[in-house]
Amino acid sequence: MMAGASHRVVTETTRIAMPEISIGLFPDVGATWFLKRMPDHLGLFIALTGAPLNGHDARVVGLADHVVPTAAREAVFSGLTAVAWGDRATDNHEKISQVLREFTVPDASLPVANLQENAAIVESLCRGDSLDDVVARITGYNGENDWLKRAATTLAAGSPTTARLIWELRQRADSVDLTAAFRLELIVALQCCAHPDFAEGVRALLIDKDNAPRWTPRTLKEVTPQWLAEHFVAPPWPNGVHPLADLQPNVHS
Repeated sequence: MMAGASHRVVTETTRIAMPEISIGLFPDVGATWFLKRMPDHLGLFIALTGAPLNGHDARVVGLADHVVPTAAREAVFSGLTAVAWGDRATDNHEKISQVLREFTVPDASLPVANLQENAAIVESLCRGDSLDDVVARITGYNGENDWLKRAATTLAAGSPTTARLIWELRQRADSVDLTAAFRLELIVALQCCAHPDFAEGVRALLIDKDNAPRWTPRTLKEVTPQWLAEHFVAPPWPNGVHPLADLQPNVHS
């Protein structure tokens, strides 16, 4: 949610994840656009596995601008209240940045960034033009790294339809700007609500909490091109107009 914010602040205890693979949805809120722009297939790995990120990870992949100690929380708030705000947004943004820079933690004192430490392995697991091969490599990981093992387990138990959606959205990401990504994601999100896995994933994880979702289809190979294509069909919008039709292109996209 904070990916589009002007000042993205995390701490040494921050935990971020995109766990939609476990509930039959997909990473949205612009993730189609920003995940593809992460280096070395890291965005694909994060999406497919729901792997948790710490504050250092977030900075490595460009999801955070400042890592501020939890203990400095009140001092940061005090610094912000003491700022002499002006009428120009750009000036005010810089003033916020100045306050945050006073408290930003150097990389050397941060927890190990799992993505950075395992970047070469992640790249080798996610390289290639076939989702089936990528999933097989990730779920077949047999190394000793606990973070990678948890990621493999999560993907193995996740929604096959979600995995296909993540891959398809990644393929389309090169041809859409941020505005088009939001429009596309709204269509896919509504179609996920009309298909079985989202309701089933929420049931299994959040309602009954049996952690035993019954996915439809059950396997990656059973997700047909027709089934996948249904998730990209625009619903019958009122007057035939997409609700985000008037959304203006982002100048930074």
